[in-house]
Amino acid sequence: MIGRNNRLASLFTKTVCGHRSGSTNAEPGAKRSGATGSALNVTTVQNRRPSRLSVIQHGPGRTAPLHSRFCFAVAALRSWLAFAEAYRCGLKSLFVRRLTFVLVLACSSCAPLQPPSADAPRGEAAYPFVITEDPERREVALAAASQLFQPATSEPPTLQPVTATIRSLPAGFNLYLPKLGTAPVMTEEETRESLRRFLRDWSGLIGADSTRLSLVERLDAGDSKIANYEHRPFRYPIRGPYGKVQIRFAADRRVLSLSSTSIPNAERLQPAIASMVPKLTAEDATARIRKGVSYESEPGKQSSLPVTAATELVARDLVLYVSPSPTSANALEFHLAWEVEVGGGASRKVYVDAITGDVVAVE
Repeated sequence: MIGRNNRLASLFTKTVCGHRSGSTNAEPGAKRSGATGSALNVTTVQNRRPSRLSVIQHGPGRTAPLHSRFCFAVAALRSWLAFAEAYRCGLKSLFVRRLTFVLVLACSSCAPLQPPSADAPRGEAAYPFVITEDPERREVALAAASQLFQPATSEPPTLQPVTATIRSLPAGFNLYLPKLGTAPVMTEEETRESLRRFLRDWSGLIGADSTRLSLVERLDAGDSKIANYEHRPFRYPIRGPYGKVQIRFAADRRVLSLSSTSIPNAERLQPAIASMVPKLTAEDATARIRKGVSYESEPGKQSSLPVTAATELVARDLVLYVSPSPTSANALEFHLAWEVEVGGGASRKVYVDAITGDVVAVE
C-alpha cells in the first residue's frame, strides 16, 4: 500500500512539476527564460565572455509564483500519503523518517518556495526596456584596442558611455584602410570593399557584426571622404543618437576619424525586443500629434511644435528609439515608437511611443 501511494505521488509530481517547469519536454539545445521557456521574466544577459550588457526588469513576472503553488500542493500530497500510511500501519520509526523526508521535499522540490524578489516585475512588463553599462564590455573593448593599435599608443581610444564602443581614435596614431587593387588610388568599388574589411577587423571596438552594418551614405567632403553606416540588428530600425557608425578617411586610405554608437551583443537583446507589442496604430500616433507636441529641445528647456488641421502627418515605420535614460546614469532606454513626419519638404520627425503614447523625441 505504501509503495502504491508513493507511485501515485511520484506520478503527480512528474505530471505537475515536470510538465509545468518545462524540464522534461524541452527540445535539445533549447534556451529558456523564466519558468515557461518562452516568456521573459527578469532578463539578465548571462555573464559570459567576451562581453555582455546588463538588462534590467523586462517581462511578465507571475509564472514562478504560480509554479511554486503547484509544487507546494505536491509536497502537501506527499506529506498526507506518508503520514496516513505510516500512522495506519503503526510504524513509528518509519513515520519519523517519512516526516523528515517530506520536510526536506517541501523545502527543495520543484521550485523554491520563497516569495518573489522585491526587484522582480509583477504583472506588466517593465517599460521602457533598459540596458546598463557593463565594466566587462569596456575591458573587452580596451583589450581589442591594445591588439589593433600596434605599436601600442600612449593613450587608449576614447569610448562611448554605456556601450563602450569607440568614440575617437588616439591622438597621433596613423591608421589605414586595407589596400585593394594595384592602382595608386582605389576605385569606388574597391573602396567599399576595403571599408567592409575594415569594419570586420575592427568589430570589437565598433561593437557590431559587419554583416549587420548597412552603408547609407558616402560623401566627398573636400580632402576627405565620409562613410556613414546604420547598425540594423533588430526587426525594427534604430533611431536616435545610437546605431550609427562613421568613418572619415583621406584619399591615401588614412583613417582620420572613427566613431560608433552601435549596440554591442545585440543578439542577446533579441528576446526582450521581440516581446515589445505596440498598442497604438499609425492612426493613433498621428491623432496624438494633432493634439499638440511639446518636447525638451535642450536640457531644461521646453519647446512646442505647431501642428494645425492642415499640417501633413505621415506615419512611416515602427522603430526602436534608443537614447540615454533621463532617470538613470549610465543606462540606455529602448522605446518602440512610431516615426511620424510632420509637414512637407524639410519636415520634422516626431517619435510617438507605440506603447504609452508619449512623445519620445522630436528631430
